[in-house]
Amino acid sequence: MIDHEKTKLKTFSIIFAKLKILIKVFLYKGDLNIPSNISRWYYNTKIKGKTQQKVIFMNEFNENVGLVDRLKGILSTYYYSKKNKLPFYIHWTKPFVLTDYLIPKQYDWRINESNIHFSYLKAFPVMPYRLMRQSKIEKRLDLHIFKAMFLPIHHKELHIFTNNFLHGDKYGELFQELFKPSARLQTELNKYLSNEPYYSFSFRFMQLLGDFIDVRGEKLEGKERELLLEKCLKELSILLKDLPPGYKALVASDSVTFLEEVKKLDSRIFVIPGEILHPKEALKKDQQSPYLYDKTFIDFFLIMKAEKVYRMDTGAMYASGFPHIAALIGKKPFIIHKF
Repeated sequence: MIDHEKTKLKTFSIIFAKLKILIKVFLYKGDLNIPSNISRWYYNTKIKGKTQQKVIFMNEFNENVGLVDRLKGILSTYYYSKKNKLPFYIHWTKPFVLTDYLIPKQYDWRINESNIHFSYLKAFPVMPYRLMRQSKIEKRLDLHIFKAMFLPIHHKELHIFTNNFLHGDKYGELFQELFKPSARLQTELNKYLSNEPYYSFSFRFMQLLGDFIDVRGEKLEGKERELLLEKCLKELSILLKDLPPGYKALVASDSVTFLEEVKKLDSRIFVIPGEILHPKEALKKDQQSPYLYDKTFIDFFLIMKAEKVYRMDTGAMYASGFPHIAALIGKKPFIIHKF
């Protein structure tokens, strides 16, 4: 085949590929999985003025979702925005204002709600299915971006409501670009940071021990409860025998009962004091304490800095993503210890 024929064939292939995308774009009806509590924010009224094409992570999508699920959604969305060279913002006001705890580091993601459009003619809300394959989620988002390019009056803002876990291997770099502790949180963190190395051990009981209100999970009573408590303390004491000389052990848990008992186990153990509360329960409080989530964030940053990160799993305990994401961001070994 001569060169000009090859060139014509290549050109035809490119045109055909673009036509296929265009057909998909105009046939695509959008993500209809937006629940009523979200869709009620949006309206069809025309509004004046131009909007900048941008991606906004919308935090207020599900009161049942915990802190780490929200962070996963942010980092996954930010990666997608970077890849497509689109401005990225975070809208997070409930159950607390994010900047009370985390502030921009290298990239300024702050946006005032008055600068967010809620007209369907200016914005497109998207809630990718949590269990979708990564390629399918990104293909869906690509269609929205592509549509905005060809229909400039439509969907200039992409509002993403998600807790999807995408590109976890890049979470360390993404987190470091976006976040650093607020001045107040850094002051609290400094109280627990030292030059002594440590391992972290995380126990997520949910409601098993009866001292934490969660969105789901059974409650154990009497002997069953005591047996679980004893089993966890015993297993931790076994692991502490292999703790290197000079090392300490950070223990994180959603159970105040367990934390009080674990402090008696070994002098090398340290725990972070403070209130433990699920975001759904925080929303029920009439008056929010500005320090309500200090313990959660301090635990998270300290787990990031541990030499090794253990998640302790037994029985009906929950396979928490909290220590896993902290380990990914901190680029530390993550060990699931089943017993």
